[in-house]
Amino acid sequence: MENISKIKEILKNYNDVIMQCNLLKINIKHYEELLKLSDLSGFDYYKEKTFLGIKYLSPIFSSVENEAFKKEKIHKLNYDTIFELKIQEQKKLLNLKKKINMINSAIARLQEQDRFIIQCKFIDNRKLTYQDIVCNFYDKYKFYLDIRTIKRRVKEAIKKIENNLNNVGIDLNNTIKFSLLF
Repeated sequence: MENISKIKEILKNYNDVIMQCNLLKINIKHYEELLKLSDLSGFDYYKEKTFLGIKYLSPIFSSVENEAFKKEKIHKLNYDTIFELKIQEQKKLLNLKKKINMINSAIARLQEQDRFIIQCKFIDNRKLTYQDIVCNFYDKYKFYLDIRTIKRRVKEAIKKIENNLNNVGIDLNNTIKFSLLF
């Protein structure tokens, strides 16, 4: 029974995970734009000097150049920070996409009617009552299932989803792994 409630929670949070993915994509694009604006490729910390006809690079020593160097050093730190944030967001996005794919795979293995019932109950509109699901089911499939049958099919579909998740290596009884999943 405990796993059934975990599966229900995963299904209820499905749209929130999708929304998090979309927000992460927006953040990553924002960081990429900031990185383009922060390109430091044109800044040189050394200047070329000539002594007795020999060219060499000398560190910047003038006060104006040193001040510019300090500002660019701070700028470089900001660039590195933004780059690191982008990498972290990309890692989060990959992790969430993996979770979404696992759930999609588990749902896709259900029969079409069961998948429709699960999507009505948990994913598409979480506020639908069982009576609403009965009406939607009738509209789509042109035959009637009573509320008791819909409830039974929800439980059976959740058990199938649990089996499908277990088949891809997700142990819902292991709370540490489960908490990392969602």
